[in-house]
Amino acid sequence: MMESTAGRSGKGDFATMASTYVDMIAKLQAQTLESIKTLQSIQLSTLTTVREMVTTLPTMTQAQPADGVPSIAQVTELNTKFATELLDQQKAYANQLAELFAPVKVGTN
Repeated sequence: MMESTAGRSGKGDFATMASTYVDMIAKLQAQTLESIKTLQSIQLSTLTTVREMVTTLPTMTQAQPADGVPSIAQVTELNTKFATELLDQQKAYANQLAELFAPVKVGTN
């Protein structure tokens, strides 16, 4: 026989569900970041091996970069700065949305 939930406020259930949902999202995010770190480590290891192999090849005349062309390090720094600024902007926007849709608190006078 099923127990009726009629008449219950359900507030405790909602808080538990929200907490569980937040915990689940946090765990998924942590796993995703760990997976990305692992993949990056594998890729760096592979590229290190390739670089070591290439250094054993006979040397060729190396082309000089054109004037005004940024180095890979400069492009990486520029892109990383942009990504950080974009994430900061998105965080600020998400916080503003959260405040906008937060339950209205009724004050007492």
